[in-house]
Amino acid sequence: MSLKGIDFEKLKHDIEKAHILVILISDPYIEAMKNPSSVDHVALNYQLQQAAKGRQDVFIVALRPLSKDNFNLVMDMLEGSKLKTVIFVDRDDEEDMDRAVRLLTLLMGPGIRLGGTSGDSWILEE
Repeated sequence: MSLKGIDFEKLKHDIEKAHILVILISDPYIEAMKNPSSVDHVALNYQLQQAAKGRQDVFIVALRPLSKDNFNLVMDMLEGSKLKTVIFVDRDDEEDMDRAVRLLTLLMGPGIRLGGTSGDSWILEE
């Protein structure tokens, strides 16, 4: 995943006005988040900070394998949030990934759809 070239001001604005936050976490993403000079640090930290405000419903999609320490870190950062569920997805199981794509499509609601295969998906705004 590459976040270079992302307009963070627009991203922040969109996250703030969202009714539901769907946050994808994985060990590599969380490890990158721990480095303050990483663009992933800014992106995931902002999502988790916004979620912790408790204004939006929060769904976590966790890609396995996920270390207990990283999972606990995210859960600690979400204290005060309106966390609805954590969905664990096995990235090596094609059926699991397909179900996750279908579930994310439902969570994102009308006007957003996922394209591509489960292993290489992208978001299309209508």
